[in-house]
Amino acid sequence: MKKLILIILLAGIVIGGLVFLYVFRKSDNNAVSGKPAYTLQADSLVAYFDKNEDAANKIYNNKIIQVKGIVAEITKDSASYNIVLRDNNATEGVSCTTGSDQLEKAKSVAIGKIVEIKGICFGKNLIDVSLNKCAIVEK
Repeated sequence: MKKLILIILLAGIVIGGLVFLYVFRKSDNNAVSGKPAYTLQADSLVAYFDKNEDAANKIYNNKIIQVKGIVAEITKDSASYNIVLRDNNATEGVSCTTGSDQLEKAKSVAIGKIVEIKGICFGKNLIDVSLNKCAIVEK
């Protein structure tokens, strides 16, 4: 009886883990393959959040947004790049964190260049509007 309970418990854990991985992997690719709900300039997205953050959150949060702007900063860790799009004299911008599948494309991005990036909007932090699971849009 104890062996049967143990087998059922282990099977449940394995099945739960597989379901979690399937859902997690699937959502990681949505920004890359999904069609953007909105396409706009990076500075326009920042302006919407500055004007009325609550309204902008209702419109943009958890949606795929495609932005175009000037690369102001690039930082890299082991699994992703963070690319900040910001006009030359601006203090606020759009912070775009790539998925691990975008590492090769992100290497080609350079400060001062204009790029298009799409990702899932997660609102504004203290300084920048955040897009996660981003993909660099090829022209």
